[in-house]
Amino acid sequence: MSTDTPLTLRLVQTIGITVTSWMAGQVSSFSFFTIPRLLESPTPLMLRQWVNMFQAGKSVGQPVSIIIPVSYLYLAYASHSSSSSPFFSNKVALSYAAAAALCLSIPPYTITVLKSTNVAIFKRAEEVTKGEKEGRVVEARKGEESAQDLLRRWALLNLGRVVLLLASALLGTWTTINY
Repeated sequence: MSTDTPLTLRLVQTIGITVTSWMAGQVSSFSFFTIPRLLESPTPLMLRQWVNMFQAGKSVGQPVSIIIPVSYLYLAYASHSSSSSPFFSNKVALSYAAAAALCLSIPPYTITVLKSTNVAIFKRAEEVTKGEKEGRVVEARKGEESAQDLLRRWALLNLGRVVLLLASALLGTWTTINY
């Protein structure tokens, strides 16, 4: 886009890039900062804290993550040439659409890669909570991963979402600066 880009488009560019970058930071903080601190806690507390972190991240992340692809798709549409196809008619539109696609790939990634780990952690948290109420300690059974191992695995798998968000932010920024 040229230097005479309308204010509306500049605002959408700023919002899209800023929100994408913020989400990348927020999601990465779980893997790099929150999980290592949770691992220092006793298992019952660690699992309760992870469940609370998960719910808080979900309640903020899901609504905010709608802004990202909508912003990039709007920019793709606004930057299309006068050809018959509104999308993918030029490099700018294609680049913004790709930035949107990277963000839109996060839910499928989460479902296919992280869901089983999420379910296992929630199940373990439920078992530990039930055991606490009954006055017994719940340990991992033979062949099961420990709660700490599950959280370590979650932190590692979560980095895939960070990569998708960072790639989207970088592509959106690069496109805004170069066109």
